Amino acid sequence: MKKQYLAVCDYGTGGVWCYISANSVEDIQKKYPGFIIYTKEPAWFSDLDRAIAKKITFDIDEKPTGLIKGLIDACQSLVTPSEK
Repeated sequence: MKKQYLAVCDYGTGGVWCYISANSVEDIQKKYPGFIIYTKEPAWFSDLDRAIAKKITFDIDEKPTGLIKGLIDACQSLVTPSEK
């Protein structure tokens, strides 16, 4: 059964937070190595942060489109060749 994992695309001066539905952290890291995955929310993560991140939620097995595709593409572009 899939679980929603909190993830961030950290671009250096900030980041875009989202939730990714997947069977495991490892599945996400394998498919999308550019994301940092959290199994527990950071202590500072507020209700507002959570509400914003929930607006960008996607399933690892669905074909990304629109904003989600743009986020994934941007995040993957930050990965060095040795990390791919």
